[in-house]
Amino acid sequence: MYLSVEATLVIDLSVSKATINQHVKHAQSIMTTQIKPNKKEVTREKNQLLILNAAEQLFSLNGYDGASMSMVAKEANVPKANILYYFKSKDGLYEAVIDRIIANWNLGLDNVTAEDDPAAVLYNYIKSKVILAVNQP
Repeated sequence: MYLSVEATLVIDLSVSKATINQHVKHAQSIMTTQIKPNKKEVTREKNQLLILNAAEQLFSLNGYDGASMSMVAKEANVPKANILYYFKSKDGLYEAVIDRIIANWNLGLDNVTAEDDPAAVLYNYIKSKVILAVNQP
């Protein structure tokens, strides 16, 4: 039995539509399924945040030499070994603290273009830095 070109196209299209609909339904079910966060990843992020916050506070108050890893561990309420696991050394921890501060200070500069009004850019930059200085002295 031979099918006309039109009939073949209709069959191909109907198969294609069914296949596409099947894939769309599958993709929608995947997108609506809630993915549980990885427990280890959540713990790691929580511990790193605790450590970075404690280290920033202690480095700010006591300076690099005045803040010890033991003090940071005590302030963050984590074992000292966790600090070394995540940051490898006091220098690594200090670098991570400085990187985080610089990243916060540079927010708003990544979307500046040559076409932007310099006065508006400068105003917004200074405004964001004053807000940051008040919130994170």
